[in-house]
Amino acid sequence: MDKREKRIGFWAGVLTMMVLAAAMALVGALYTGSEITPKALLLTAVSAFLINFVTSLIIPASKLGESFAKTCGASVGTKKHYFLVMLVVTFIYVTVVSLGMTAISVGLNETFIPAWLHMYPVLFGAGYVVALLTMPLAMKLTSALLQPHQMAP
Repeated sequence: MDKREKRIGFWAGVLTMMVLAAAMALVGALYTGSEITPKALLLTAVSAFLINFVTSLIIPASKLGESFAKTCGASVGTKKHYFLVMLVVTFIYVTVVSLGMTAISVGLNETFIPAWLHMYPVLFGAGYVVALLTMPLAMKLTSALLQPHQMAP
């Protein structure tokens, strides 16, 4: 993978994380019946994005997803490969973000685990769908934006 491809992957990942964070904020608010205000959604989405971004710097989710897809016998470039990679990536990010956001929301007390278990399946399902739909679009957009500029004659 050359330097340009790595940059495209990085920025596509950032775009996907932004959309995923916003989706998780909205789904979480809708599911819990929380008040939906622009300020609350923005604060929740920014918190989710930051947790996700820091996680991405620590855990090589894409590499783990690639390894999992390879172990499952999926050929690179197939839909099966893409779905398996994104399954692992989404599992890692939604798990960490939902744990962090639950800790922020209810604290680390006796209600933490039940609150997290209540939300996790919904957030994971929504997160997986959002990630599956967003990543290809983010890759195309990022690739187009990072094209070498050609000067007009």
